[in-house]
Amino acid sequence: MATRADLTADLITEIIATDHDWLLHSLALNRHLPYAVRLRLAEHRDPAVRAALARW
Repeated sequence: MATRADLTADLITEIIATDHDWLLHSLALNRHLPYAVRLRLAEHRDPAVRAALARW
């Protein structure tokens, strides 16, 4: 679900708030994320989330 192109800003915020590693990793793989969300994920404590973000 976190890789869908039609995620709303509210849903993205909820996914980030869960702090669930698998969901955050999936979100980081989403090519359609707004720039501000990418910046936020780039600062995440989990290196796997940062690495997934760097793939795009």
